[in-house]
Amino acid sequence: MKKLKVFAPGTIANLGPAFDILGVALDNIGDTIEVKENNEGVLKIKEIKGKNKRIPFETNKNAVTLGFLEVKKILNIDFGVDIVLEKGLPISGGLGGSSASAVAGVYAANLLAGNKLKKEELLPACVNVEGILSGYHADNVAPSLLGGFILINSYNPLSVVKLGIIKDLYFAIAHPDFELETRKLRAVLPKHIELKQHVFNSSKAASIIAAIMKKDVKLLGKSIQDNIVEPVRSKFIPEFYDVKKAALDAGAYGSSISGSGPSVFAVTDDKKKAESIGKAMTEVFSKKNIESEFYVSKVSMEGVKKLFNKLFLR
Repeated sequence: MKKLKVFAPGTIANLGPAFDILGVALDNIGDTIEVKENNEGVLKIKEIKGKNKRIPFETNKNAVTLGFLEVKKILNIDFGVDIVLEKGLPISGGLGGSSASAVAGVYAANLLAGNKLKKEELLPACVNVEGILSGYHADNVAPSLLGGFILINSYNPLSVVKLGIIKDLYFAIAHPDFELETRKLRAVLPKHIELKQHVFNSSKAASIIAAIMKKDVKLLGKSIQDNIVEPVRSKFIPEFYDVKKAALDAGAYGSSISGSGPSVFAVTDDKKKAESIGKAMTEVFSKKNIESEFYVSKVSMEGVKKLFNKLFLR
């Protein structure tokens, strides 16, 4: 019988102006699952550790088991496994929490099935799970699965492009201790925008791509400007603009909302500066009696990965 352990990284989606078309994988925060085949032929979550508030155990509601069920549809095989989920990402925190769990489940299921599908071939299954949980979008699951910066080239048909990496790029991410549900935060977005808004955001999104290709952290930071989504979603994050200002004053090259929030990210080119920026952001929340924590991360180029895979006797 098989036992394996898988880690799927958290992600930052949108990166300011690139709504639903760009995301990046983080290298040191994410979700881990340990999977062990059982004799019962039943797919089940045995335990949830870590940031586990409100995470359902039901097979048809948990992102990990939904991932297994998607692979079951594709390969037409059943899974009898016990799963322990170690939740390293906050729920509804803007860091791809449901996406990482979905990716971990899909990837682990494929490994148990004999690694029959390539990583790229697992993407539709991951997006389908995301569609069930928070809406059909790929800018979290794609980087968590594949690593690096991922550009969503098309949704129909689903097509993505893996971009380069900026070696000296560091993210500082402040996470306030409250939740914003992605589906609801998508519903509040404007259905129509002015042409000048479209031109502005398109220009900045293109500049982000150029910055990644040129490996230019400062250009990347300057390009993180959004006058469509950020003005709407910022209303749901207390003190957002003060937090953003604190990041910029502390030396960040750019800052915006991570995904649908409430996490706020900033970019810089030095680990110590990133730590100072993260501290400055959390201090703003603290002054308003909002508990928060910060993370410092580089980019994960690998994406989801196997931590171990072995046989065991029962």
